[in-house]
Amino acid sequence: MGKSLLVTNTHSHFDHRGANHEFKEIMIHRNESKNITIPFDLSFMKDSISEYINYYRVRDFKLEAAKSVKSLHNGDLIDLGDIVLKVYHTPGHSEGSICLVSSTKELFTGDTAHYGSMYLPRRRQFPSFLKIIQKLVDIYDNEKIEEIYPSHEDFSVKKDLLIKLYAGINNIDKIWHIRKRDKFLGSWMVKDQFFKYLIGY
Repeated sequence: MGKSLLVTNTHSHFDHRGANHEFKEIMIHRNESKNITIPFDLSFMKDSISEYINYYRVRDFKLEAAKSVKSLHNGDLIDLGDIVLKVYHTPGHSEGSICLVSSTKELFTGDTAHYGSMYLPRRRQFPSFLKIIQKLVDIYDNEKIEEIYPSHEDFSVKKDLLIKLYAGINNIDKIWHIRKRDKFLGSWMVKDQFFKYLIGY
């Protein structure tokens, strides 16, 4: 009792900000802080066959804006009392994507790294994104991380996720000929054993 609730968005994509308006304040990287102060129109999803669309249909396909926003910066510390989180800016999935490292040896990667469908920047930006993944590998080693908690798919996972993702992105050029166009998402799609890469046009 008597504890305050702190809410952090790892980035501003709609599947991470849907309930922001229910909380007093939202923390997010400064590059995307403005995004969540504006209502988001989800009408482009009206024809989706997914069952969870009904949740948005009764809300007229609108995501409400956050009430108050606190901007985060690379290196910021979030003090939870017994646990402290350090903010790492990891642009690539989005310009304001962040990962969090806890003083209890956990790495929260948001959408920067997870199994399954990986939304990547354009191919010309791969070198910069690979540096981010290598940075996470270094953090894993230097901070003696014990568990990785991504936003999607499997959790908790280990360093293998980062190693496989780095190798997979490096290999995309070799399997580029099997790409398919995903018109709904406006991206190219390429699959390997562990990931489905969705790459911006």
